[in-house]
Amino acid sequence: MLRKIARHAIIDMRRGAETWSDCLDIDTVPESEAALTVPSHLQPEAICALSRSVEAYQETIAALSPRCCEAFALYVSDNLTNQEIARRMGVSLARGNQYISRAKHVCLARRSSENG
Repeated sequence: MLRKIARHAIIDMRRGAETWSDCLDIDTVPESEAALTVPSHLQPEAICALSRSVEAYQETIAALSPRCCEAFALYVSDNLTNQEIARRMGVSLARGNQYISRAKHVCLARRSSENG
């Protein structure tokens, strides 16, 4: 799921770069103003930070058990309820809840470690 998000983010950034290049000749902009012409989320530092964050989440999710990953993917990408996830996976509702809770917990822990 995060790979899909990352892929879409990269496509959006490339489209944005094409749009900017059509409208702006960077050679005509003084260097002191160049940073002001590109939105902050498209600055190289922000893109690099986002890329590192996405990679960290991918690693975190990949470290989960396959069943936990499956439940979390169904929860996040397919927007299924816990009951639908349990039924689709052939497990009890309690077990489905455990899978989803575990995945949420590790993602929240990752976010907390990123925020310091």
